[in-house]
Order: sequence, then C-alpha cells, then structure tokens
Amino acid sequence: MKKLIVLFTVLFTSIAAHCQILDTDEKIEILGLGSQSTAVINAAAEADYTLEELEQANEIKKAGLKDEVIVLVLKERARLSAEEIKKLKDYQDKNYSLSIITKSVQEKSKFSTPEKIVSQTSASNQQPQNNNSEKIKKFGIPIDPNTGKITFENYFEIKGITKDAFVKRASDWAKSTTKQWSAGKETESESPVNAKLWIDLPPQIITATGKNTKSTTLSFSAVIKCRDNQYSYRLTDFILEYKADGLLFSEKAEELKTIDPEKIYPLLSQKVNEAVQKIKDKMTAVNTSPNINW
Repeated sequence: MKKLIVLFTVLFTSIAAHCQILDTDEKIEILGLGSQSTAVINAAAEADYTLEELEQANEIKKAGLKDEVIVLVLKERARLSAEEIKKLKDYQDKNYSLSIITKSVQEKSKFSTPEKIVSQTSASNQQPQNNNSEKIKKFGIPIDPNTGKITFENYFEIKGITKDAFVKRASDWAKSTTKQWSAGKETESESPVNAKLWIDLPPQIITATGKNTKSTTLSFSAVIKCRDNQYSYRLTDFILEYKADGLLFSEKAEELKTIDPEKIYPLLSQKVNEAVQKIKDKMTAVNTSPNINW
C-alpha cells in the first residue's frame, strides 16, 4: 500500500510539474534547450504555457518543422502525437500552405486522411471570387482548378540531362530575367529555382473615370523544378499594379475591377507566353511526356 501511495505521489508530482504555468525565464530556459528561435520564444512569452506545451514545441522543432508551424501549434494549444507531428512535417515537405497546416491542426480528426484536408481546402479555394473566369478562358488563359488562379505550367523530359545541368540553365535564365530569384530547398531528387518577375504593360483606361493609368505592371512568381532527365515550370500569382491620379492600385489578375479585363487578358496571355518561350528556349527541352506524375 505504501509503495502504491509513493507511486501515485510521484505520478501526481510529475503531472503537476508538466501542467504548471511557467514564468518568462523558465520559458526561455526550456525553449533554449530546444534551440528555438527568437520568434518562437517571443510567441511563448505572450501567453501562459505549461512545461508540457513547451517540451512539445521542442519536439516539433527537432522534427524539422518551421517556426511558423511551431508558433501555430502553441497558439492553438494543440496536443499532437508523434505520428501527427510526422504528418505535419510531411505537409511542410510537400509545400502545403500554412492554411492547410492550420486546418489540419484545428481538425485533428482528419489527420488520418490528409488528402481530405487538402481536398477540402482546395475546394474552398475554388469558390468563385469574381465574374472574370469566362473572360479568362475566352483568351485561352489556363486556370488551376485547385487554386482558382491563373497558372501556366508544363512538364518536360530530355534524356541524358542531369538535374544539376537543368539547375544551371534555370539559374542562368533567372539571372538574365530578374534580380529577385533564389534556389529553393533542394532534395535528393529535385532542385527548384524560384523567381519573381515584372513585365511593363501599356497604359490602361480606368473603367470608372475613363482616365489613363500612368504605368501598368504585371508581376508573377515562377518556379522551375529540376530533376534528372526532367524539368517543369509553373507561373502563377499574377498581380496587376497601376498608378492613376497619384494613387497606386493593385489587383489580382483573376479579380480585375478597376481596368477592363477584356483589354488586359490578351496582353497577359501574349506577354506570359513570351516569357514561357524564353524559359523553354533556355532549358532547350522537347515535350515528350507532358503528363509526368510528380
């Protein structure tokens, strides 16, 4: 009986210690053991957290998850199993957005079917945001059904070209095209090159006032993914920016309201297809397998 009492006492003490609210110095000490960043430590300082929650934050850090995910789990006060942490890492490695990761943390019951979470999130993104979809399609501009965004993408295969050779070509293209580019996170089989591009367009007419814009710029992101014998490109996140009457307007290309979509979309199609051709010329690929499953 005495041994049982001692066991319960130890167990209760351990539980109490893990549930005890920590002061700032204690938080810093515990998170320091996990080599947490200043961003995570500052987030932990903003609310009351227990030893158990901070030790979990260190486990998440150890698993290789980013600061934004660690902060998310802290703020949601989520208790995650080792398997759930592993699945979050899988989401991150697959470049799922923070909104998808947030949804998976908030709806833990769906962790066992991550594809369902992604499907539901994608479905919500597909809800019509504007009346321009038909106009976009009218000019042969592709729309990603999963995001609802204008997206130009394709896959190519050239036998005998290594991943590193493709990366060199993609990097040379990026250097010659924009100052804002970088090499993405490399894996054993794949290396991406990321870039942000800007294209100047002719002045446009503001629909509401009939006045011309002083300048019109189309910006978008580009990713070229390189593998041995294969590469792909993806251009998306198109934004129109224009100045008029001393004001700067900025609109997503799918949601144009200030200027006439019927005049912008043909220009967008022309300019982006020209950019795509330059990528293809630089990579010197022949599309022999457009439906490679990446």
